[in-house]
Amino acid sequence: MRMAMQLKQVGFSKIGGAVILLGGLCVGPGALAGGTQAVKTPLGTTIQAEVVSNPPEGSIEKQIIESLKLIRDGQFDKWMDTYCYPSRCDSEIARAQMKNFNLSTAKKSVAKCLQADDSIWVTSRKGDPAKDEIVKVFISCGENRMPAPSSHNKLKGKWYVSQFSW
Repeated sequence: MRMAMQLKQVGFSKIGGAVILLGGLCVGPGALAGGTQAVKTPLGTTIQAEVVSNPPEGSIEKQIIESLKLIRDGQFDKWMDTYCYPSRCDSEIARAQMKNFNLSTAKKSVAKCLQADDSIWVTSRKGDPAKDEIVKVFISCGENRMPAPSSHNKLKGKWYVSQFSW
């Protein structure tokens, strides 16, 4: 049921093991993993996004997918303990603000950012995780929004989310 709802939200329907895209194109169940995906923007333009599913542990993309799942499921404390950049969640006041404003707002839209197969559609990146300490990643969160950015900072070899607009 959840998969069918997510597919519908991003312009898909599911019949058996096949996925029907808007316009009637039918693809098999594994076709959305890897490769690229055309994404329509609110401006009426179409951009290409990289489909990212099952990224390696420790990668920014894995962090984004796991973050979206935790936020979707309302596990705000676990998200803050695991992925929040320490200076953003280092006091009770900061955690309360993060929970009551940022995470509560994000929970309303993350279902459109996390695709049906728990993949994300990355529209662009600024920075290189192999050599930069700060990387910004933009993901598609539906046709009614421009790609949503998140900033990730590396601290002691681990990536943390420092800002997000999911």
